[in-house]
Amino acid sequence: MHDTFDIAVADLWQSMGLPAAPAAELHSLQIADQTVHLTQRPAGHLLVFATLAEGKDIARDLADAQNLFTDDPLEPTVTYFDAEQTWLAWNRQPLAQCTVHAMQHQLECICACAERLADSPC
Repeated sequence: MHDTFDIAVADLWQSMGLPAAPAAELHSLQIADQTVHLTQRPAGHLLVFATLAEGKDIARDLADAQNLFTDDPLEPTVTYFDAEQTWLAWNRQPLAQCTVHAMQHQLECICACAERLADSPC
């Protein structure tokens, strides 16, 4: 039996014309220059995250500005991951609300954030 996460990933992959992904705890997509990862964390939620501007130190004020409240609940949060010494952008939504459109929007938000911060002068 497939769980909601596997079904959501299968639907997303199909909408993007990708071959079916085997069941896994972590999936990765290459979108332009950005690698985006999808997992279920916490249970019942689709977590999408990406490493930002590898090799570039993002200014704290840019990260803080990204983290301001917005009307879009899928706007990513930016955080520094000490264990890997890198910046991450992440967002999540309940799997029960994961339509293909909502998942595509979630990916678009992560990629737009990554692009915005990569293009910023630090």
